Amino acid sequence: MIRMRVKDIVVGKGSTPSAVVLLPEDRQTANALPINVGPVEASCIGAGLGRCRPRRPMTHDLLANVIDVLGGTLESVSLTRVKGATFFATLDIRLASGETHHVDARPSDAIALAVRAKAPILANEQLLEQAGSPNLEAIAADERAKEAKAFHTFVEDLTPDDFKTNK
Repeated sequence: MIRMRVKDIVVGKGSTPSAVVLLPEDRQTANALPINVGPVEASCIGAGLGRCRPRRPMTHDLLANVIDVLGGTLESVSLTRVKGATFFATLDIRLASGETHHVDARPSDAIALAVRAKAPILANEQLLEQAGSPNLEAIAADERAKEAKAFHTFVEDLTPDDFKTNK
């Protein structure tokens, strides 16, 4: 499983779709994972990241509190597979007894809960290969680094003779 982070949240209006985009935490050029979600779900993820603070606890806050009060810990959420355009996820909850349960959840709910509980978001590597899209920012950064290295090499190899003119 690959540890992911929320890179972007798009909250659409009307016919504009909403999405959450996840990136691997430790891989600069790996695929991004865009997941279409509803606008309410996108807003809930944003709220969990602290982008807006509701006055009262939302459902995901309630679930995080219930898990805590019952002595459990949200160890992680796992994005396990995709079928067509439908993603599947689990809440990986460890009880005080040490017993672990994997509870089916919608990915948007799992991510919203994970950001509140500061739990890792994990994605199956096969899922990333199947449903991921190129991380264009990482590709552009890699290209800039290659150009900078080539320029650095060019400058280091310059000699005074390279500046002479033939007049």
